[in-house]
Amino acid sequence: MDVPCTFDDLESLSDEVFYHCLIQDEQIPEDEDFTYSGQHLNDRTNNDVTYVQFNMCTMSKIPKGLTKSFPNMQALSILSANIENISKDDLLEYKNLKRFHFENNHIEFLPGDLFDDFRNLEWISFFGNELKVIEPNLLDGLDNLKYVCLKENQKFDQFYSVYNEHESNATLEEIKDDLNEKFYEADPEFIKSYAKKLQASLKTGLISDIKSLICDENSKDFSISINNHEFKVHKFLLAARSPTLAELLRNNPEVENLNLVDIPVEIFELILKFIYTDELPRGDATDFIQLLSAAYRLKIKTLMDFAAENLTKQLNEDNALNIFKISNKYQQDELREQSYREVKYHYLGIKFKDEWINDPEKVENIIQEYIKMEADIQTIRDKFYNLLDES
Repeated sequence: MDVPCTFDDLESLSDEVFYHCLIQDEQIPEDEDFTYSGQHLNDRTNNDVTYVQFNMCTMSKIPKGLTKSFPNMQALSILSANIENISKDDLLEYKNLKRFHFENNHIEFLPGDLFDDFRNLEWISFFGNELKVIEPNLLDGLDNLKYVCLKENQKFDQFYSVYNEHESNATLEEIKDDLNEKFYEADPEFIKSYAKKLQASLKTGLISDIKSLICDENSKDFSISINNHEFKVHKFLLAARSPTLAELLRNNPEVENLNLVDIPVEIFELILKFIYTDELPRGDATDFIQLLSAAYRLKIKTLMDFAAENLTKQLNEDNALNIFKISNKYQQDELREQSYREVKYHYLGIKFKDEWINDPEKVENIIQEYIKMEADIQTIRDKFYNLLDES
């Protein structure tokens, strides 16, 4: 993807001059590689760029790969991009930078390990975010830090500077003490809830990295065959997502391929997509009975629960008994209760017992006898009315 940009010389508040790359009002998709095109000044090149700025661009995460395009960059600025979360993993490739400006976004929380190993960092600005909690060890190890701006935030509204000419000058230790005090004043429930949000965000990032492996044919080291269809896959990922396959591979480490039977190709394609992307099947065309069967066999609980939930939504008079039997076979308690209730509703003439919920064969036999009895009664009733008509 080619992203247009402009280049100029920029003088900072600290009187430093940077050769500056500006990307403005662009859509920046997550985890894509970019090339940046624009007219350089005075025959300079990307190697001369020391400051990269995104202004009012649409993005959900910190862009990756900037140091490949601009190997000598010293500063990164992301302004008004609606970013909500930021973690150490987002910044790993930028650990040699001197400046970060993440201004006018929606960041609420700064984890303490965000700048671990950022020994060159001198300037941090989170102006105009929604900061509520900053973990107290955020600035540990940043011995070269000169400026921290936290103005225009929910909980924080000041900047600190070790420059004597700035009004709010403070030592690094004084800055840390102030952050610590505000951290311990924060709402503990907010800290807990945000930890969960951050964990979910990190999971999303991990899933995104795993998604990219789908197209990486060179690293695939295992194959699965189903009805003459071969699927190239990553052995480690199969073991991580399916306890059944993990045990098989652990007991047979030399195996390089596996032939699966009794799983339809189209169902396995859905399962494989889930294994790589964590995406659940969509659409009413999915055979959720087949999906439940395959997920049960592979012990993929998320897919089992998903299939059972959708089968519950599909319950009706025609399929209730079959789904009731399946729910027992695949040990889906909630689906079993719902389908048993549906079965009882459609056969009100039978006095069902609670203990039959664990005996689908008995329930099926009783229903078959009931249907046969109803048919016999109807036959007798028809003969009786025929006799009345003839008399």
